[in-house]
Amino acid sequence: MGTRAANRRQNKSARPRTASAAPGPGRTDRSRWAVWAVLIGATVLALWPVCAHNFTTWDDNFNVSQNPYLNPVTGSGVAHFWTTPHMALYIPITYTVWGALAAVARMDAPTAQGIWLNASTFHTANLIVHVIAVLFAYQLLLALVRRRWPACAGALLFALHPVQVESVAWVAGMKDVLCGALSLLALWQYVRFAQLDAACDQDAPSRRQWIHYGIATLAFTLALFAKPSAMTLPLVAATIDWLLIRRSWRRIGAALLPWLALAAACGVVAHAVQPVAAPLDGGRVWARPFLAGAALAFYLYKLVAPVWLAIQYHYSPQVLLAGRWIWFAWTIPAAVAVGVIVAGRRWRWLAAGAAIFVLATLPVLGLVAFQFERLSLTADHYLYFAMIGPAMILAFALGAMPRQWVKAAVPVCAAVFVLLGVRSMLQAFTWQDSRTLFEHELAVNPHSETASNNLALLALTDNHPQEAESLARQSIAAQPDQGEAYNTLAIALLRQGRPDEAMVNYRKAIKNDPNQAAALASLGGMIAQSSQKKNLPADERAALLSEAEQLCRRAVDVDPTFVNARLNLAQILTTEGRIPDAMPEAEAAVRMNPTNPNAQGFLGMLLVRSGRQAEGMDHLREAQRLSGHAPPPR
Repeated sequence: MGTRAANRRQNKSARPRTASAAPGPGRTDRSRWAVWAVLIGATVLALWPVCAHNFTTWDDNFNVSQNPYLNPVTGSGVAHFWTTPHMALYIPITYTVWGALAAVARMDAPTAQGIWLNASTFHTANLIVHVIAVLFAYQLLLALVRRRWPACAGALLFALHPVQVESVAWVAGMKDVLCGALSLLALWQYVRFAQLDAACDQDAPSRRQWIHYGIATLAFTLALFAKPSAMTLPLVAATIDWLLIRRSWRRIGAALLPWLALAAACGVVAHAVQPVAAPLDGGRVWARPFLAGAALAFYLYKLVAPVWLAIQYHYSPQVLLAGRWIWFAWTIPAAVAVGVIVAGRRWRWLAAGAAIFVLATLPVLGLVAFQFERLSLTADHYLYFAMIGPAMILAFALGAMPRQWVKAAVPVCAAVFVLLGVRSMLQAFTWQDSRTLFEHELAVNPHSETASNNLALLALTDNHPQEAESLARQSIAAQPDQGEAYNTLAIALLRQGRPDEAMVNYRKAIKNDPNQAAALASLGGMIAQSSQKKNLPADERAALLSEAEQLCRRAVDVDPTFVNARLNLAQILTTEGRIPDAMPEAEAAVRMNPTNPNAQGFLGMLLVRSGRQAEGMDHLREAQRLSGHAPPPR
């Protein structure tokens, strides 16, 4: 025990004085509330525009606004997310939060787009969770730096940097914000546990230490259920513990072994539920480190100059490997790393902050293939939790600053934060609706096939099929091997009375993406319709119906919640005279979307034909009500 106490005394003497100076007890409460007021006020002031925004078609529809398990929300619907992955992600905590919000946000009547949920409720919740994350970031930095205004400055950097806007302004970004807030809570509580352990001479942790550790472990577990990217948190905690708190590796390992086990279990689940991404490196595995270097260089650039922010950058592995930048980009983070290593011998907090920034983005740097890299190797929301690294560097740098520099540093920091806040506010306005978002995306990245395709879908909604065709072809030209734009192009051609061309493009969509449920269902419906041509031989009609049924069943297998696939399959089975087989599909369509008049009407017709007159008429009346027609007399 004497050796351990001596080691602690040596560690304490080696720490920077800024890490041991505590706030004065006489002004603790007043200064705490003042700092919290500054953090909350600045964050809300910069990001308040998001509260009035609409849903976008950038995954908000699939996750929330048109998710059949949330429209309307039920206990069984929320329970579904705990037993079944959705959209190839197992994030039940996030979906549970969305379920609670959906219960509050349900409106009496749908919007013109058929959405029953109030988008402002979800956007406001994102902002509230971000504010909570900012406060946790402050508490973490205060626990490490032990000085309020440097910790406040670091938390403001985390709160106001424009790369954070995507996670906060995007309804689907709740998974990043919620995971980040829980991760920061876990990290803060772990630091308190480790600091108490380093300061005491007991071999067994005290009750207070166990409370901190228990809260940290619970928060870490919830963060994993919010988004699997929290798997890197044990590495982040170990980095802080070793470089800043300076406990031994033996004690660090003992504390973090349960966390590593939880992270490993989460990794197994994530690998099982997420489709394995097809590598876009042309088989050049050795190029992966260069891709990671290019991603880090890009993030360093956005960290210093947060301009031209977009949801999809022209930065996919294919684009990088086709150019020369990738062979030089790695030199930027490498040079920074050398500088950090050299300076980190004196300022260990510099090494800690830089390491945290890299570790937090490690799963999506490109060292291994992942799904989104097909569009871009980089994304702003990947940096949400990682921004605690730069925030830590700023807090420690200000805390270690000589007193004579402080008076100059305060106005400089204030000016920088004002600029960051204004830039974040302007960026927040670009998220107000789908059209604004995707027009901004095309202005920043003209190669964005995602923006072109989504604008094409909006043109179809506005009944402008020619414009939709042009935008869909623009999307295909940017990324010829995708499936979404071919599906959009087929719809545009069909609206213009060109069914043969539409069928060709539906087949191209399925060829490029065998899991393109919309194309599968639509092609199946068109083939079934063509089987009803007059004078068609019986065997040819049967073959067409069989092909159509197979396509619709594939669509249902890909997306069991896709109402149109269920309806098309029910109609095909009815045409084949298999009403008992068609009934469950029609019932599932109504269950998935009770407000769909076509689903209600078709189920009503099947029930009437099956002799269940009363039930059938109820569904037919509901279909007429939803369509805006007067119900038939009883």
